Amino acid sequence: AFGYDGSPMQPALLVLSLLAVQLSAAPRSRAVPGAKLPSLPSATAAALPNLPAPAAALTASFAAIKAGPPSPDLTKAAAALRPAGTAVRGRRVSEQKADDTGSYKGKAGKKRALKELEGELDRISELQRRLAAERKAGVLIVLQGMDGSGKDGTVRHVLGSVDPQGLQVRGYKKPTDEEAAHDFLWRIHPWVPKKGMIGVFNRSQYEDILVPGVEKLIPEKAVEQRIDQVNSFERFLVENGVLVLKFFLNISKGEQKERLEARLEDPAKHWKFDPNDLRVRAQWDQYQAMYRRVLKETDTKRAPW
Repeated sequence: AFGYDGSPMQPALLVLSLLAVQLSAAPRSRAVPGAKLPSLPSATAAALPNLPAPAAALTASFAAIKAGPPSPDLTKAAAALRPAGTAVRGRRVSEQKADDTGSYKGKAGKKRALKELEGELDRISELQRRLAAERKAGVLIVLQGMDGSGKDGTVRHVLGSVDPQGLQVRGYKKPTDEEAAHDFLWRIHPWVPKKGMIGVFNRSQYEDILVPGVEKLIPEKAVEQRIDQVNSFERFLVENGVLVLKFFLNISKGEQKERLEARLEDPAKHWKFDPNDLRVRAQWDQYQAMYRRVLKETDTKRAPW
């Protein structure tokens, strides 16, 4: 076995090594065409791992996969996971209480939530293994929110227990010169997870609607076009086997102030502080209004918020 450049590949080296062991232990004699090689010396055979029959192992694995439920329709799957989305659709972001934790109230509620999360993490890990084995769909998780809303923590706490081989996380900030020279989705598409993988966008294609829209870097018509293009893009992904789930992490202006100040007070968090966060904070109302618009106009059955 040789590579494209003519260099011997690793399997060939392994075969040659095993042959060298045999030849060193076997009596010197002229090879007879068609004759079988002698068995490996007992010491060499004992050192090899005791592997199950490959065919039997594969049959058992595929049988376990087939025993599970069939891959769901991705549009229906996304809609089924919507957390009361129709009840909040179109409302102002500021009308959503940022400190509302539902039925998890106070310290007792937080303790119960952490206990339930522990069980959910085991379930997520199991489902990720099945996802990787089936390779029928990819999962794209989009996280959006104001600075300090907890996007990094969400990735760390919710997906920290999954197999890193099946997870990819991509963060998006201001486009580079190379990215800005292309259409705004050019930097997004290469990081869409392939089938069998979970992908997380820490900020996403929505940054290229929110920031230019608030900063007036593009005209109103371009904002409308980008919203339509994102909807078309997400529809394309779903129709090609990617489950798209989008999460807006709500935070109050007061809570954001405390979290930004904490970054300054803790030397270990200085690296997270960006002076630009203060400039964006000064435009809080404008960003809230833009978020309201984007959440309303991109909340679809195929890719719900």
